[in-house]
Amino acid sequence: MFIYDQNKFTFRNPIDTLSMNWDLESKNGIKLHFKGIMIDKYGDLFGYMFLKIPKSNYHPGKSTKIKVSGETAESRSWFMIFKYQAIPGVKFIEEQAIVKGKEINYQLVRVDVLHFDKPGIIDIRIGYIMESFPLQLGLNLFRVKVPLLEKATEFETETRLNNEFYSKEVITINPVVQRTIYLLPHSHNDIGYTHIQEEVEQIQWQNLRDAIKYSNKTKDYPEGSQFKWNVEVMWAVDSYLKNASKQDKKGFIEAVQKGWVELDAMYANILTGLCRPEELYRMMQSAKEVGELCNVQVNSAMISDIPGYTWSLVPVMAQSGVKYFSIGTNTFHRIGNIIEAWGDKPFYWESASGEEKILCWLHGRGYSDFHTGLAYTKLRNKLKEQLIIDYMNELRDKQYPYDIITMRYNIGSDNGPPDPYLANIVKAWNEKYISPKIIISTVGESFGLFEKRYGDRLPVVKGDFTGYWEDGAGSSARETAMNRTSAERLTQAETFWALINPETYPENQFNEAWQNVLLYSEHTWGSWNSISEPFSEFTLQQWETKKSFAEAADKQSKQLLDEVIPIDMAETVTSIDVYNSNSWDRTDLVIVPKNFYLRGERVKDESGRFIQSQRLTTGELVFIAKDVPALGAKRFYFEKGKKREPQTGETNDQFYIHNHINIDFAEETGAIDKLEFRDYPFNFVSSDSFYGMNDYYYIEGRMPKNPKPSNKPDIRIKENGPLVKSYIIKSDAPGCESLTREIITIKGINRIDIINTIDKSDILTPEGIHIVFPFNIPDGIVRISNAWNYYQPGIEQLSGSNKNFFSVNRWVDVSNENYGITWVSVDAPLIELDRITMDEIEYGWVKEAPETQTIISYVMNNYWETNYKASQSGEVTFKYTIYPHREFDPVQAEKWGIEQTQPLIPIISSRFEPVFEPDFKFNSDNTIIASIKPIDEKALLLRLYNPSTENDMVGFEWLYDPKEIYFCDPYGNNIETIEDIIEIPAMSILHILFK
Repeated sequence: MFIYDQNKFTFRNPIDTLSMNWDLESKNGIKLHFKGIMIDKYGDLFGYMFLKIPKSNYHPGKSTKIKVSGETAESRSWFMIFKYQAIPGVKFIEEQAIVKGKEINYQLVRVDVLHFDKPGIIDIRIGYIMESFPLQLGLNLFRVKVPLLEKATEFETETRLNNEFYSKEVITINPVVQRTIYLLPHSHNDIGYTHIQEEVEQIQWQNLRDAIKYSNKTKDYPEGSQFKWNVEVMWAVDSYLKNASKQDKKGFIEAVQKGWVELDAMYANILTGLCRPEELYRMMQSAKEVGELCNVQVNSAMISDIPGYTWSLVPVMAQSGVKYFSIGTNTFHRIGNIIEAWGDKPFYWESASGEEKILCWLHGRGYSDFHTGLAYTKLRNKLKEQLIIDYMNELRDKQYPYDIITMRYNIGSDNGPPDPYLANIVKAWNEKYISPKIIISTVGESFGLFEKRYGDRLPVVKGDFTGYWEDGAGSSARETAMNRTSAERLTQAETFWALINPETYPENQFNEAWQNVLLYSEHTWGSWNSISEPFSEFTLQQWETKKSFAEAADKQSKQLLDEVIPIDMAETVTSIDVYNSNSWDRTDLVIVPKNFYLRGERVKDESGRFIQSQRLTTGELVFIAKDVPALGAKRFYFEKGKKREPQTGETNDQFYIHNHINIDFAEETGAIDKLEFRDYPFNFVSSDSFYGMNDYYYIEGRMPKNPKPSNKPDIRIKENGPLVKSYIIKSDAPGCESLTREIITIKGINRIDIINTIDKSDILTPEGIHIVFPFNIPDGIVRISNAWNYYQPGIEQLSGSNKNFFSVNRWVDVSNENYGITWVSVDAPLIELDRITMDEIEYGWVKEAPETQTIISYVMNNYWETNYKASQSGEVTFKYTIYPHREFDPVQAEKWGIEQTQPLIPIISSRFEPVFEPDFKFNSDNTIIASIKPIDEKALLLRLYNPSTENDMVGFEWLYDPKEIYFCDPYGNNIETIEDIIEIPAMSILHILFK
């Protein structure tokens, strides 16, 4: 400790908490005294430190400068000073509580006395009521009972310390607002973090057993104090039921049916902004299946820890039967102002179509208000009077308008246990207090009561509730990209199985693959010490498990796609069938794998017309497949003949023209500084703030003050054939071993493809990587795609949403009234707008979404202090596609996004089978079939999506046997017969069953 910059004392943190008090004195009489008063739930010592400086060492009129400097000790010990004024005195606070009395009831007045002298006795008088209390060092809290009031009343107060006058004032005490607290017991399911993932599963299984035991034990308790349990998510329930004994399984089903245990619909605590469209429905499937097993309707969902959620959740939840959404966020870590905006302000969240809404409650105290720390083997009563009554006071001060309040009850820590004492604690509480009354409850029960009483008074809001934690996925960019692709590949594979081979549809394998996709999107990336101890066995083991989810889904999705269509593995390939999993005809580049041993390289279609082809420098053969029928295939043949050799080499400048697309490169960085498309004779690139488009920037540290661009670009031609031309730009780039960017144009297709490969250096210090796309589209409006809708940043975001970065499902559009671009990101799910705004811990939270035409792909970071990865290394590829267009068309944007994530699939033709064609034709102007899934051998489930702003009429033409058509829920239930022509509302999702 330094006084006036002179070292006066050296002190150390105590090895244990036995030394509660100590004294030090310097040579010139300066004294330092510490008085410990409390050991917190983590075993840390708190107290007061007194510094006494003799007059001879004091400088009147000059600030007393005190500095404490810590040594570098490689220790996790800490020293903290709380920044508030410690002024001795008395404060009266009217409490929001009513205590039962023998003859009359009372309300409470809390008296806070801050005392820094010797212990003594304080006498407190409020009106005619007098009470005495022992006074200790520090903050003293006393409660005085006064008769229950019906109107605001003034009282004269007086305090005396050790029989001597201390204070006197007149206070006003108001009537208590009576409330009921609905307590929602649950365990926060972190799949990892506190324990290895396999251990967490066992912990949560035991939690289910214990919850049922406590419910049974307290079933005869007074109403409201009987134990109940919310499962929070279905992950542990799903695996528990698969592994439980017959007796345990029966006991669980009965507990659900009796209302002791409530099923909550989400499979896990998912980063929903990362989810592909079908993934969101898969997230709700387990609850649907277990609900049917238990013969209950699952009408509630919980999410914990995570702040922010995709707008697409609303239709997915509502169509899955969910009415109520309990949101328990983290209360301090990277949450922006989400609690300030929505804490204890229940609202209806309406879908983009306006067809659905769910009742949402973001709990003002989050999910962890009752945490006691990791060492929770010795459970302590956390339902403390001060905590509960302080919360009631807070609601009073905020003018909370309802007499019902809900609170999460999650003890211990993440993955904590059910509280075996809760029922007794609540029973005793309600015997003492009239208000607040406490009821142990479930989400469905408490939200239902609340809705019945206040539903007609709640606000209805629309917009994206943009998440704050999805950026952590950028700490493992390779696996994140892999998982995004797996989800799209599974959607394609499932559609092909439904159309081609529904009788042998491998449902269990699909379920397992989707489960792995979801477990990667789940918010727990690793251990609590993943940043502070990145090479500990605990950290490494958790990451290996997390990574395995993405890798398993990748392997499974490829296998399921390969197996759907039997292949005649002839030595020489004479023909291939190009399959289209989408519900519209497609024309696109087909890439024939180099391990297909083709008869020749001349390609012709079914009419015998020869098609231009090209052998790439990487060995694949490519050609344009025109008009591949919707949900069908088209056959192409190979013959021997002269082929065109690829040309490679250096270029003398950084400019080329192909397919009427003009591209120029910035000499400094290799960014695109000129981009002109066919029919759009102007430059789409803005160079106002950056070198150009596809510009690489590295942030060293957390504050994006001086972004470092790539340099020394080596620009060469890679592909120079008649069909595909591409430039390869190799650059030095900070934070990387190398940066390679390929710019591709395709004859006859008005777009450019960009493939960036970053060979990342392994760096543990904070860093971020961003790829900039500044567009020259004056007055252009930005629209961002979600899984099942799109929105304008700022305008269509809920208050409290993140504006530092945004999650992108497939595409972002920038358009003015006359023209624009659709930018598709296949691998990277995050963007910033206008400027680099991460890390927000240093940069600060962006309050208003900027009006801009600059998109910044936020591809990598290691900014988190826990959970996510500390570093990443090796090659990661990020693909982008840019389409020009006239006015904004959401249907076309959605199709472009799907086409880049669900490509045309070349399969070796069977010599004995005709070309596949579906047995129905789908007729629609705006609606697409997003997915098709076999329900059984005789039924198909179709998910229809209308991205447009107009209602659409859709119909089906039967080419062979006609089908019966039904409306159904997302899982093939609740059937209602319909005609062949269906009206689907704008921006809505509809589910159809073919039988």
